Amino acid sequence: MGLDDFRLNGEICPFCLGNSLKKITVRANDSKPKGKRFQIIECIDCCFAWQWPINRSENHSAKYFEEEYKRKDKDSYFDPHKRTQISNMQLEFLENLHSAKSKELLDIGAGDGAFIKTAAGHGWNALGIDPAEKSFSFDGANVSGFAQMICGYLNDLPEIKKFDVITMWDVIEHVEEPIKLLKSAIHFIKEDGLLVIETGNYQSADRIIGNESWWCYQLDHRWYFSPPILKKILIGLGLKNVVVSSQTLRPWWNPEAAYRRPSVIRVTGRIIKNPFRVTSHIKIYFDLKRAWEEWPQWVTNGIITIGASH
Repeated sequence: MGLDDFRLNGEICPFCLGNSLKKITVRANDSKPKGKRFQIIECIDCCFAWQWPINRSENHSAKYFEEEYKRKDKDSYFDPHKRTQISNMQLEFLENLHSAKSKELLDIGAGDGAFIKTAAGHGWNALGIDPAEKSFSFDGANVSGFAQMICGYLNDLPEIKKFDVITMWDVIEHVEEPIKLLKSAIHFIKEDGLLVIETGNYQSADRIIGNESWWCYQLDHRWYFSPPILKKILIGLGLKNVVVSSQTLRPWWNPEAAYRRPSVIRVTGRIIKNPFRVTSHIKIYFDLKRAWEEWPQWVTNGIITIGASH
């Protein structure tokens, strides 16, 4: 595992340093118009994937998110109602891992501040930091904690500041140097404090069924992680007690309906309905069969949520 050389490139796997690579053309779900084709690279040895070449700079990413948070499109990732629903599930996962009375929290890449507002409502003193959002404070009626947003980056914080919990919801897939960000975040965690990360799961039935149009394929997503790879990275950075959520923290997620084990009867039915895609149907069937055999513990989780203590 080459954490010191963990960089986007087209020649060697940043995780296992293997050179058995496969180029895959996919469709972007965040392009305008939707569906722009771009390339990712998958390591055959460890099933890690990343975008190459890069389609957006980090400055362009910040501008994109600033515009989307202002638009707040209904039923999108930026829908305020959905973001509050998600935040409640995320906070429940966090609080099951952190039972200490001290509640100082830092949310890196806090977006519109939905999570820190939810945390403040449950007694947390929550600080959010994001380059795409304006600074604000929040201590509304019936709120037992406090939320503050800072427009900026992690290195804008004073080095002496420490937190009980640091969260990164849908962040590490966006940055060009995720290991550097994780190292910087760990510096701000108190002894025995907690780091919580969430990102799309490349080793999921969701990705296989989505095929080239998987929702997580986005111009702004540079990295495609999986539970075992994230776990090894966190342990390699000195963290311990790694816990992976057994469910996808989205209120509408129903793995039992969508991700039943692959069936010859079902794939035959799909071929009969759409015989022009017989090759695709058969490939997905065998890919799903292999996924259930190799990743049974997390194959139904389209999104990974993972916590580790300092």
